[in-house]
Amino acid sequence: MIDLLVFKLSDSPADPVGWGAFASGAMSEAGRVADVAALAAIKDRFEEGARLVAVLPGEQVAMREIAAPPRQSAKLNAAAALLLEDELAEPVSDLHIAISSGEPRVAFAISKALID
Repeated sequence: MIDLLVFKLSDSPADPVGWGAFASGAMSEAGRVADVAALAAIKDRFEEGARLVAVLPGEQVAMREIAAPPRQSAKLNAAAALLLEDELAEPVSDLHIAISSGEPRVAFAISKALID
């Protein structure tokens, strides 16, 4: 049973996508498709409950450690937004920001348009 699908994305959805399917930590199948749209042709081969992971090129994600993270989540989110607002040259409202739950606290940002 496939429990993890990993996709290696490129600079744009029109570029080729590499993928690997894993069962219990071992790769069971891998391939490459012409673009993101072509992933639809292989989706029925895998169970719906599999975890999906997308690996992006490093230049598309900004990452910064939050040195003294606030305890309240609203303040933590605001601190992350301030830390990352200049990283991707886009307004904070156009960024998807995620914060790690463990130590050290790290904020990640990626363009919402790229995720879409």
